Amino acid sequence: MVRKVLLIAFVIFTARVSFPQSPSSTQNEINSEFQIAVSLFDAQQFQEALKIFQWIAKQTENPKTTASILFSAKIFLGEKSFSSAERTLSEFLNLYPGSKYFDEAKLLFAETLSESGREKEAIRFLIENLPERNDKNSLEREKKFIRPLLVEKLSTEEVEDLLRRNAGNELTPLLLTSLIKKNLSIGNSENARTFFDRLLLDFPTSDEVTEAVSLLNNSPSITSAFSPKVILCLLPLTNIHGYENEPAKDILEGIKYAIHEYNSLSGNQFALAIKNTKRDSLQISRIVKDIESHKNYSAVVGPIFSDETQLFLNASEKLSLPVISPTATDDNLQAENKLFYQANTSMELHGKVMAQFIYRVENKRSIAVIFPQIGNASVIAKNFMTEFKSLGGKIVPQSYPARTLSKESIVIDLKKEMKGVEGIFIPINDNVVIPVMLSALVKHGIDLPIYGNQDWFTTKGLETATSLSEKLTFTSDSFIDFQDEDITAFSQKYFEITGKEINSNNLYGYDAAKYLLKILTLSERGLRSFEETISNAEPFEGIHNSIVFEQSKINSSLNIVRYHQGKFELVERFEYKPKGKK
Repeated sequence: MVRKVLLIAFVIFTARVSFPQSPSSTQNEINSEFQIAVSLFDAQQFQEALKIFQWIAKQTENPKTTASILFSAKIFLGEKSFSSAERTLSEFLNLYPGSKYFDEAKLLFAETLSESGREKEAIRFLIENLPERNDKNSLEREKKFIRPLLVEKLSTEEVEDLLRRNAGNELTPLLLTSLIKKNLSIGNSENARTFFDRLLLDFPTSDEVTEAVSLLNNSPSITSAFSPKVILCLLPLTNIHGYENEPAKDILEGIKYAIHEYNSLSGNQFALAIKNTKRDSLQISRIVKDIESHKNYSAVVGPIFSDETQLFLNASEKLSLPVISPTATDDNLQAENKLFYQANTSMELHGKVMAQFIYRVENKRSIAVIFPQIGNASVIAKNFMTEFKSLGGKIVPQSYPARTLSKESIVIDLKKEMKGVEGIFIPINDNVVIPVMLSALVKHGIDLPIYGNQDWFTTKGLETATSLSEKLTFTSDSFIDFQDEDITAFSQKYFEITGKEINSNNLYGYDAAKYLLKILTLSERGLRSFEETISNAEPFEGIHNSIVFEQSKINSSLNIVRYHQGKFELVERFEYKPKGKK
C-alpha cells in the first residue's frame, strides 16, 4: 500500500528540511546525549530533554534522528503547543515515510489534531492514511483512537459520508459498527439492521461483528425475533508466547471464505467471531466463560488439535452448542459431547477403511502387514488387522521397533510366511522409511500390491522402485486434483477474494465450515435439531474429502489414492461401513 499523507492546508513548507543540520558529532556522543534526553523525558524534565532532542535532530542524519524528532513532538503535544507539534509531525511524515516510527508519528499527528479541537480532521487523516495491510497492531491502535470519536464527535450524517468516501478499506467495519450504535441510540432499529446486514455481507469475519451482535442483542429497540447468527471460530492462531501458527491461519482463511461465500449466495447471514485458543487450558476456560455469558452463538467450528479439543469439550460440558472440528483425529473425543463432530477421519478409521477397501473392492483375502510398534502407524495397523480378520481375511503380521534402520531383516522374516499373500499393507510414521523398505522388497523378489497410509503421499524416491510403486494404493484424508476444472474455477474465485493461492489447510477449514453452514440451514428450515439433521443428511461432497456422519460422529470417508506413472490419482472416496451395513 502506497502511503499518502494528508497535508493540512495552512502548513507551509519553506524548505525541504526544517531541521537544519550542523556538523556531525560522533555517533557515540549522539547516543550518549540521546540516553540522557530519554532519562530527562522519563523524569518529566521536558524542556531540558527537548533541548537535547532538538540538538540531535540538527546533526547530520543519524540513527537517533527520527526518534529525537518524535520525542520533540511528544513534548510539544504534552505542553499543548499544538502548532509546534503539528508542524514537527507534518514534516516528519513527509521526510521519513520509511521510518519504523511512521505509524506512531501518524497517530500522534491525529492526536494533535483531536486535542486542538479538530476531531473530524483527525479521523479523516487516519482513515485516508491506513497502515500497511499486515501491520495489525498499528491498525488496532488507530481503531482504538477513532472509535470514541466516531460516536461522540461526529454526527450520523458525517459518519455516513466517511463510509461513502472510504467504502471497502480496513476501517469500513468500524464505520458500520459506529453507525449501528448511533442509530440504536436514537431508536432507529431499521437503519441499524441495514448497516448490520451490510457488515455481515461484506465483512462477516471482522472483529467488529461480535461487538455489533452484542449491540443488537442488548438494544430494547430490536425485537426479540431478530437474533443475529454467529459462528464461533476457535483456533490456536498463536501459542501463549505469541508465535503464529501458520496451519491454523490457513484453516481460518478457508473458514472465512466459506462464510463469505455463503452470505453472498444465501438469504441467511452468518457472522464469524474468531477467538485464539493459544492451545492453552486457561485461555480455553476464558473462552468458555465468554460463551456462557453471551449465549448468542449458533455453533462452534474448531478447535483443530485433539488435545485442545479435549480441553474445550471438558470445559464446555454444560453447553448445548454444536461443535465441529476440521482436523482433530483422536477416536475418543466424540464421547465427551453429543453435539461434537469430527470432520476429519480418525487414525483408527484409516486402518478400517483400508481393510474394507482391500477386502471388498480389491477382493483380496490374505494380506501381510509390516508396521512399527509405536505411533499412529501402529494404531492404524492394529485396527486394519482387526477389521480385515473380522471380514474373514487372513493376516501375516510383521512388526519392527521404530528406531530400526535396516528393513532387510524384516523382509527376510516376512518372506518365509508369504505363501498365498496377495498384498502388503505398510503404514508408516516417517516417510524416510519408504525408499529403504521398497529397496528391500525389490531385492528379495517380492512383487505384490503395496497399500499404505497418507504418509506415503509426501515421500520421495517412488520412481526408484517402479515395479512396486506402480502398485501403490493408500488412504488420505485430503486429495486435491488441481487439474480438475471445478477446482481450478474455485481456486480462481478464492484468489480473487483472498489474494492467496489455495492450499490443503484452507480446504480443511472451508469444507468443515461449509458443511456446518449447510446443516445449520437445513436444521432451521426443517425445524429439527442439529443432531437429527446431521443423522438424516446426505453425504457432503467437499473439495478435499467427503464428510459422512452416517455411522458415528467421526467422519467415515477417506480418499483412496493410487500412484500411477509418476503422479497420484484419486481412485474413489470410500466410506467405512460397520459389519452388517452395506
